[in-house]
Amino acid sequence: MELFKYIVGERGYKDFSVFEKHLPTPKIDPTKESFRLYGNKLYKSWKELGNAPVIGKFLDLSSSSIESLDGLESVGYYLNLYNTPNLKSLGNLDHVGGKIIVELVSSTAKLVLNSKLADRIYYY
Repeated sequence: MELFKYIVGERGYKDFSVFEKHLPTPKIDPTKESFRLYGNKLYKSWKELGNAPVIGKFLDLSSSSIESLDGLESVGYYLNLYNTPNLKSLGNLDHVGGKIIVELVSSTAKLVLNSKLADRIYYY
């Protein structure tokens, strides 16, 4: 699961090679973690990252090349979509516990405003 590499949990993992070398399959529970993919240009869709439907804490996709959130259903805290001009679809995103951070004048802001999550928008 590629998402494992981007965990930003309370444990504060810095070196994931420890897990990759000693565990045949890294075990994480995305419902209890936060993930930071700031500036990541490797992934175009949420499915490429492991398709975890529920993220328990925050999800930072700012300045990434993400195009689709298909497969993502819920984010427990905030969802950072600042500077994500390639984002074309929120997929089945149904719940964000905190705010959805976007640029004031952007295609991403329009996408969020035209969704059922419009009340969650926060302009940065």
